[in-house]
Amino acid sequence: MEMLQIFLLAIIQGITEFLPISSQSHLILISKFLGMEDQGLGFDIALHAGSLLAILLYYRKEISQVFSLSDEGKNYIKLIIIGSIPLPIVALGFMDLVSKEFRSTESIALMTIIFAVVLYVSDVRKKTEYDNLRSISIYTIIFIGLMQTLAIIPGVSRSGIVITAALFANFSREDSIRIAFLLSIPAIFMATVYE
Repeated sequence: MEMLQIFLLAIIQGITEFLPISSQSHLILISKFLGMEDQGLGFDIALHAGSLLAILLYYRKEISQVFSLSDEGKNYIKLIIIGSIPLPIVALGFMDLVSKEFRSTESIALMTIIFAVVLYVSDVRKKTEYDNLRSISIYTIIFIGLMQTLAIIPGVSRSGIVITAALFANFSREDSIRIAFLLSIPAIFMATVYE
């Protein structure tokens, strides 16, 4: 892989990881559009590890609350542990299939469109009442964790699908984003260690 490709992919990852769009898809597409070889899933995950460092830095206050074992910290621990259980189970079962069959431009485009519409619907629908992280239930965490498993498909943003699930569970946009990035910590860590 050439240095130019590494540099471009690092910039794309840095920009897209923090938006509810699939950074993995953009990594695949930029290589295809520029006629470069597909860098493969392993390199994509290495770039995500860099994003993990940025997330740990940005959410250092929430992470310190986890270690303080305050009431809010205990809810963060519950969210991170239970919400992260489905992802490795599904990823181990389907990652080889997904990495071979779903890296095409057509598949990425279709998934991007479908899940953009789903995110839009979750954001604009009328909500009865916002929930908050202090009262998050086990069932809600499991629902969000299961939705996160869809992110193994290129074109499905991990943060986008978690935000969508949290919005459907009546969380505010701010809490939905916080949930997405707290769940990204074990998700990216597990993928990095596995790869």
